Amino acid sequence: VGAPFSLICIDTAMNDDQLLRYSRHILLDEIGIEGQERILAAHAVIIGAGGLGSPAALYLGAAGVGQITVIDDDTVDLTNLQRQIAHTSERVGSPKVESLRAAVHAINPEVRVTALQQRANAQLLDSLLPDSWDQAQSFVDALNGITAQRGLLLTIREYRYIDLERLDAMEAELLAAGGAVLHLVHEHVGR
Repeated sequence: VGAPFSLICIDTAMNDDQLLRYSRHILLDEIGIEGQERILAAHAVIIGAGGLGSPAALYLGAAGVGQITVIDDDTVDLTNLQRQIAHTSERVGSPKVESLRAAVHAINPEVRVTALQQRANAQLLDSLLPDSWDQAQSFVDALNGITAQRGLLLTIREYRYIDLERLDAMEAELLAAGGAVLHLVHEHVGR
């Protein structure tokens, strides 16, 4: 299970095509060449490939995030297409993670997308998070079910990847919103 999350050392020196592709980022004082190189070396894990995970993956891929891991067990349905923008009519019936991989590669073929067609339950998260936490810069909670979101929060709490007070506040926010809350979680505070 840990293999998709192994740290991959990549050469972040940009070629001419990348310098052109990311020129708008490079011109920004806040990013520049060094910042874009860090983006190219970054790894994001997206849990959920639907209404929240689709645009998140597309934007991360377009920005040049070097590696994206997406986790979802569902398939593309015709009823998804009005809100899950990465999926197309041609991919109805396909696994969402594969559809999302194709969509990201259509925008930026250099992004490495690992597609895990699995349900994001506590057991999966328990097996993935310890191996991937130090290598991933971002985790995107794009789950649409409160049970799965609570499982993610409980797994994070168990490994103490974020401050417990903040976790309790996130859990309260999740419950108040009735689910479907997008969180970027990355505060490794040790065990």
